[in-house]
Amino acid sequence: TVSNDDGSPSLTRLSGIVEAAAQLTRDGTKVILVSSGAVGCGRSRLRKQAALHRTLRDQLKGAEDIRGEGYSAACAAAGQLALMSLYETLFATQDVEPTQFLVTQRDFHDATCKKNLEQSLAAVMDVGMVPIVNENDAVSGNTNWANVPAGCFSDNDGLAALVAELVGADLLLLLTDVAGLYDRDPRQPGAT
Repeated sequence: TVSNDDGSPSLTRLSGIVEAAAQLTRDGTKVILVSSGAVGCGRSRLRKQAALHRTLRDQLKGAEDIRGEGYSAACAAAGQLALMSLYETLFATQDVEPTQFLVTQRDFHDATCKKNLEQSLAAVMDVGMVPIVNENDAVSGNTNWANVPAGCFSDNDGLAALVAELVGADLLLLLTDVAGLYDRDPRQPGAT
């Protein structure tokens, strides 16, 4: 995971990933990152903004819970900017430019969308940029691994596999904090 336990981005892990991706790019290898972390980044931004938005009277009454319908999607939207800002800063130290692709299942099932995605990814990689791909959680409605709505990705590993297939990648490298492959969320009983 690219986040610390508190949801904040892990600068150590992200910096290492960015340095490796930048070096590969400078060596002529085309690299695509499929990254998570937007929801975690956004959660802290939303909490901070909610606190700033409340009046003193509201503060004295006690903190209200801001987690309602749409909260996870709002976290993703708020966090996407923060995460990409961080990636842009880290890649700038390596003189490599990143670019962002937010995708949904439609981008892999609709022939026109799929062709546009494939051509766009190729175009940015051809000029030495590193595409950073993530599901557009703000519009897809995907809030967690266990209750994935129709038309959403279950996780970034599956999304990475789709992207690798789309571009005809020679190699797919998955960086994960999960000890192996499972048939469902490894925290669920009976996961194998």
